[in-house]
Amino acid sequence: MAGAGPENKAGGDYVKYDWDKIEQEYVTGKISMEKLAEKYKIPRSTMEQRAKVRKFTEKRGKYEEKVREKAIARAQARDARTLGNLGSALDKAARLLNKYVTDEDTLFGRVSVSAEGVAEYRVKKVDTKALKNMTAAMREVSAAIKLLKPETGGDEAGEGGVIILTEREAMDDSEE
Repeated sequence: MAGAGPENKAGGDYVKYDWDKIEQEYVTGKISMEKLAEKYKIPRSTMEQRAKVRKFTEKRGKYEEKVREKAIARAQARDARTLGNLGSALDKAARLLNKYVTDEDTLFGRVSVSAEGVAEYRVKKVDTKALKNMTAAMREVSAAIKLLKPETGGDEAGEGGVIILTEREAMDDSEE
């Protein structure tokens, strides 16, 4: 039978029960000491004595801690992958927004559809609808970035959804 060792000499109950199996079941399971004693028809005092000698409770605590640590590590790895994917998507969105904000055709170009056909033309004022759409997109990107950042107390530069316009864009706004 499994578990032959020094405890075998200490008492005849060791040979009667597979203490390695019982220990494993207690340490890695959720079963109580009482239920385990009932299951294997072990007198309660014998179960308590063996559990104390073999340190079942301490081993269960260590096992549970290892399980928690592994679960946390897996969750962190999963979250890191998710954040990385979101970060890549946000980076791409930010590059596209920057491209459209600096593209004069987006902000000053218009398309006209009439009976004569389709025509493109430039205006002196900013296309407010395009600007409104870009601002909404920037707000969404900013909100997503804030969700990705750990709590920092708001002291970091760039927090608060502030959008810094380039010199050309600031001048174009003043022309209105």
